[in-house]
Formats: sequence, C-alpha cells, structure tokens
Amino acid sequence: MLRAAFPRTPLRNTPAPKISTRGPLQYRLTSSSTKTASTVKQAAESASSTANAAVPAKPALWRRLGPVTRAIDGYTASQKKRPLWTHFISSLVIFLCGDLGAQNISGSEYDPYRTLRTLFLGGLSAIPQYKWFFVLSKYFNYQSKALSITAKVLFNQLTFAVAFPIYFFSGQALLAGEGVYSVYERVRDTFIPVWTNSWKVWPLTTAITMTYVPMQYRALFSGFVSIWWQTYMSWMNRQAEVLEEAEHASFKEAVVEKTEIIAKEAVAAIA
Repeated sequence: MLRAAFPRTPLRNTPAPKISTRGPLQYRLTSSSTKTASTVKQAAESASSTANAAVPAKPALWRRLGPVTRAIDGYTASQKKRPLWTHFISSLVIFLCGDLGAQNISGSEYDPYRTLRTLFLGGLSAIPQYKWFFVLSKYFNYQSKALSITAKVLFNQLTFAVAFPIYFFSGQALLAGEGVYSVYERVRDTFIPVWTNSWKVWPLTTAITMTYVPMQYRALFSGFVSIWWQTYMSWMNRQAEVLEEAEHASFKEAVVEKTEIIAKEAVAAIA
C-alpha cells in the first residue's frame, strides 16, 4: 500500500545537477588573487624606485673636472654676490689675454702702452656688455624657439656687432694720440673685415648661449670665445697701425721729393 501511495521514480535517466564554476566563491578567489598580484607589483615598483633614489645620479662632465669645476663654482658664487665687479674683472682678463696673444703673434717688441689702452677700453665696455645679455634675453621671445633665437642673433649682429668694433678701433686710435682723420682711417681699414668675420663666430656662439647656457654662465661662456676674438681684433688693430704708418711714411717721402723738385726748379729759374 505504501508503494502504491508513493510510486517509484526512475533515477537512472535523471541528469545530475550542474555546479556553476562562476559562483560567489570563485569570484571572491579571483578578485583576491588579482588584488594580491597588484599589491605585489606595486611593492616591487616602490622598491625599485627606492633603490634608484638611493643610488646617486652621475654628475655632469663639467662637474667632474677637479680644479676647473672649483674655478667655475667660485666664479658662480662671486657673480651671485657681486655680479658687476665679477664681470668687470673678467672683462679685464679677457682683454689682457687678447692683447698679449696678439702681440705675441705679431712678433714685434712688446708695447705696454698698447696693453694699457686695451685694458682701458675693455674696462669701459665691461658693464654695457654684461647688460647686453639681459637685453637679448628680455626681447624677441616668440612661441617658436627657432624664431626667437634667429631674431636675437640678427639683432645682435646688426647692433652690438656693428657698434663694438667702431668703439674699439676708434678708441685705440684716439688713445694713441691720433687725429680725427687717422681715426677714420683706422675704422675704414678694420671694420668691414672684422664685421664680416664676426658672422662666422658670433651667430653660432649667441645661439648656443641663448639656447643651452644658463643665465649665470652666459658671460663666462662668451668670455672664453671673446679671448680668441679679442686676440683677433687686437691683431687687426696692429695691422691697421702698420698700414697707416707705411702710408704716412710714403706720403711724407712723396711730399719731400716734390718739395725738393720744386726747389730745384725755382733755383734753376732764378739762375
């Protein structure tokens, strides 16, 4: 009777229930493993950055030059405290080295008065040259860096590169006791070749200075180039002096010869 009340259900053909592999437990395990991997990765990156920070960066080449580095550091410290005096003394050193080099190249006897004239002109122009870097840095700043550098170079070549040779060569002639016409001759004989050659030196120097050199080192960097340039200018000044002396001597000889001829003709006419 019990079997009749509860009929037997066949179990052989009943499929077994499927267990989902994406249940809450599997999700929690996957999420936990992902977080653990992320934490390990962050810890590794943090340890790597800490190790890199612990290793000091290799200093630049110019910071590893021993006495040269100490000299540059001393110059920088002096320029921060007394910028005008530092540049004034630097300018005197540059002009002194340039004149001594030019006199050594010419092979003539050393002229101390020429050195004094050069030092006077260098000291007088030291502060204007120092201020000139600030003028170039302040103006001609466009969105295009290439346009800014080009404008600064052209402005420098058409103003300062024109005015300074005229100042230097005319000053040399005036301090040597020459007259106005001799001053004109000095500038006439030197300006064109010097200004032409300045295009071979100063545009590149100015571009490098304005692009890569920090403000506190620009005068120092240009000073190294100026030593060689000042040597060239002093040498050109001496060549112009020699040329003018030869021209004046030839003119005097021609005047003397002409005077003697006129005198002989006058004596012959009287006789």
